[in-house]
Amino acid sequence: MKKIILISAFIPIPTIAVFVWLFGKNNNQELLSLSRIVINFQLNFLFLIFFSALLLPYLIGVFLFIAVLFFEIRYVIKSLKEKSLNRIKLPYYFKFI
Repeated sequence: MKKIILISAFIPIPTIAVFVWLFGKNNNQELLSLSRIVINFQLNFLFLIFFSALLLPYLIGVFLFIAVLFFEIRYVIKSLKEKSLNRIKLPYYFKFI
């Protein structure tokens, strides 16, 4: 289940992690905290993609969009390689949940 939640982090719109967070509150607390981290990560990258889309008419928007996608893929692959749930670090700037 951990890998499925982390693979869903590739999509900047919260999907699978939201269902785990909403309906799995009484089950596994580790998966609940992981889904909270993934939701914050997805919402922050959605915000950054929206911000770069606003800057697309300027040249900086193209570079920002490429950088955002590159770092999103890099962080998700890095977190998929981790074996322990306690060591997973997905960066986010604003805490939504």
